[in-house]
Amino acid sequence: MRMKSRKLLLFVLSVGLLTVLFTNSCKKENSMDVVITVKLLSDTTQVVPGAHIVMSQGDIHIEGNCDQSGVFRHTLELPVVLNVVATKDSLQGIGSVAVGEYLEPAIKTIFVK
Repeated sequence: MRMKSRKLLLFVLSVGLLTVLFTNSCKKENSMDVVITVKLLSDTTQVVPGAHIVMSQGDIHIEGNCDQSGVFRHTLELPVVLNVVATKDSLQGIGSVAVGEYLEPAIKTIFVK
């Protein structure tokens, strides 16, 4: 009797572990990355490190700063078109980005002047 209860416990734990693994992996497949690069309009080879990014649409509001290579990254769980504003000191640029359109990373360059 004791052997059967151990086998049953092992089976239940295995099924539980597999359920958790498959459930978490599904969530990762639905996430979509946004990659915003900020560059100068006057010299499009120059990135703007530390630029402040605001992405918004309706109830969605995301803020952050670009890294040293002028890039800001964020992950979203739903497809959406976001308005993007990039600022650094007196420089400003605007644009929009469609996230999740092809289930690939949404890559956008915002030029500031």
